[in-house]
Amino acid sequence: MAERWRPARRLVVLVGGMLTLVCVVFFAGRLTAVLSAMPSEAAVTFPEWALVVALAPVYAAALVLLASAWAMLVGAHGLSASRLVDVYAVAQFGKYLPGNVLHLVGRHAALRHKGYGHAFLVRALLAENGLLIIAALSVGMVLTLIVPATVVVGWVSSVMPFSVEMRWLAGAVVLVLAAAGLTILGHLTGAPVLRASPLVLLFFLAQSAIFSAILAMRTDSLVPAAFGAVALSWIAGFVTPGSPGGIGIREMVMLAVLGDTLAPDDLVVTVALYRLVTFAGDAIMFGVGLIRQRFR
Repeated sequence: MAERWRPARRLVVLVGGMLTLVCVVFFAGRLTAVLSAMPSEAAVTFPEWALVVALAPVYAAALVLLASAWAMLVGAHGLSASRLVDVYAVAQFGKYLPGNVLHLVGRHAALRHKGYGHAFLVRALLAENGLLIIAALSVGMVLTLIVPATVVVGWVSSVMPFSVEMRWLAGAVVLVLAAAGLTILGHLTGAPVLRASPLVLLFFLAQSAIFSAILAMRTDSLVPAAFGAVALSWIAGFVTPGSPGGIGIREMVMLAVLGDTLAPDDLVVTVALYRLVTFAGDAIMFGVGLIRQRFR
């Protein structure tokens, strides 16, 4: 049965990889064009570079929330929560390698070596992926609904018109549906999904805050419409097979969602700086996890 579906899986990964390559090339072209046409006074400033350096460890700390949520889902079974976080930290950097699955394979192999059952780990993986998608969708949609009109609100209202006052009600409905989905997911997988969900929600809120901080430095003002864009772009990168770390895909979604809200140069530079923050944060977490494992 596995052999039958292998060509289809390879095709899906290949298509996803090609889509990622197209998005990366397009975004790189946009970034190059913006930087070459940008006047010297509008170039990336020292305070912006300093903010990137300062936010990288903040993002790494936010990743600990995801690692802790994963540790909750797989349970101890002889390993402490801190050891599980270290396993997550070291394996997670594998998402930047081609295929975007080596971080999952690495965690699975590490815990199998520690005596975890294969079926149990598969259920935990399904619980984790479902939790991540539901949490990201909830944060992205709720933040998008309750801030001033954005592209996403326009898309929704074109299908089902609603007034500004109804956005809060729509946000509440999203949260109720998310809670129901997490409850069902927990029952199906047997994992403590609801208990782990606050950590994942906090991670996506932290992502939004980090991106908004970079954008505020760039534009000298808060841009509420950007708050939900990060979580929505994260979903696109997450579900695209063969996209290492969501590179290219997430940037394209941010450009699509915020393109009518911000000046092109501010948006493109901010998205590029945010990618630097996330990559550096992943590298910091990998390094800390590797050191902790070596000295245990």
